[in-house]
Amino acid sequence: MGMLRILLAGTCWMQVGSNGRCQSYERTRMTFEECCRSGAGGVQAGWSPHQNPNAGSLFYWHAMSGGAPLCRPCAGKNVMVLKCDSVTEVAYQDKKVNVAGLKADK
Repeated sequence: MGMLRILLAGTCWMQVGSNGRCQSYERTRMTFEECCRSGAGGVQAGWSPHQNPNAGSLFYWHAMSGGAPLCRPCAGKNVMVLKCDSVTEVAYQDKKVNVAGLKADK
């Protein structure tokens, strides 16, 4: 697993609730693009940037808050994967991560 992929990996969920939160944990260590392309959750799938949520977080989100926060739905999104020879930074939710010198998985 390349370092860039690790930085961008999160959790794939089977559905996005009407409250906009991710529900029904599917699997972790997936990028947004992998989650939405894989069909893991079908057309209702969603993704969150939580890299490895523990059992306590999963329980709290399910029982107390109606799902995981920072949910990004797959449906209605045009997922495009760009392959570049050089990338110096990645932006996600207005946060920039310097990735100069890291190698992406091919």
